[in-house]
Amino acid sequence: LSADTRGQRAAAEKRLLELGPQVLSHLPAPELLPSNSVRDAVRRIRGELERRDARESVLPTTVNVSGAQPLGELLAEIGRQTENVLDGSALPPELLSKPVMLTGATPTFWQAIDQIVDQLPVRYAYDASLRGLKFQALRTIPAPVVTAIGYSGAFRIEATVAPRTLRPVRVQPGVQPPGLPRNLLRLSLRVVPEPRLRPLFLQFSARDLTVRTAARVELPPLSPDASYDIALSEGASQSPLQVDYVIPEGTTVGPLELGGRMTCT
Repeated sequence: LSADTRGQRAAAEKRLLELGPQVLSHLPAPELLPSNSVRDAVRRIRGELERRDARESVLPTTVNVSGAQPLGELLAEIGRQTENVLDGSALPPELLSKPVMLTGATPTFWQAIDQIVDQLPVRYAYDASLRGLKFQALRTIPAPVVTAIGYSGAFRIEATVAPRTLRPVRVQPGVQPPGLPRNLLRLSLRVVPEPRLRPLFLQFSARDLTVRTAARVELPPLSPDASYDIALSEGASQSPLQVDYVIPEGTTVGPLELGGRMTCT
C-alpha cells in the first residue's frame, strides 16, 4: 500500500479486498500508520470488508454430512461446521446414540435442527449463558400444534394462528358502526436467529406483513398503522409476536399465506 507507483498501490488494495473479511484481524489500526495515503487505503479496505462481513454473517450456514449419524456426533458436527453452540449434555446416552439421517444435499442449520426434532423425542431452547441451544429429552409427546415454519437467511420464522374470535373493536368512522363485533384472527410469530448471531432489535410494521387466504383474499390488519420495535435480548428467547387481522364477512379462512419483510439490527 506504500509502493512507489499508483498501479502497485491499487493492485495491493484490490488483492486485500479479494482475500475477504478474514484479513480484517491482520490490518493495523489506521491511526498507527505513518503515511496519510496508507491510512486512507486501510480505512477504505476495512470499511468495505466490514460491510461484506456483516452481509455474509446473516447468510444461513449449511451442514454437509453423509449417512445416518448418532445424535451426539451429529450435534458436534453441526456445531463445528456452523459455529453454533449445541449442548446435548442433558440428553440420556440412549438418545445420544440414536441415528439421525439428514435429508437434502446441504441442509441449512435450522433445517437440520428441525429434522432432528422431527425424528427424535427431543426439544431445544436457547440458553443465554451458553449463547447456544440446549437440548433436552421429552418425557411425553406434546399435543401437536399447527404451525408453519419458514426460513430467511440465518433466521427461522414460525407462525401459529389462533382460532378466529368475535370481539367488539373500534373502527374508523364510516367503515363499520362502532362496537359491532368483528371476526378477528390472531397471528403469532416467533423469529429466531442462528445462535452465533447477536441480534438486538426486530422492526416491522403491520403494513409490512401480508396475510392471504387460499382464495387470495387479503386480510387487513386490525391496526394498519401499528409498528413494532422488539428487543431480542441477543437472540432467541423472546415471546411470540402477535398481530391481529380482520376477517371480512363471508370469508372462508382455511390455509393462509404469509409474506412480508422485517428488519433486524
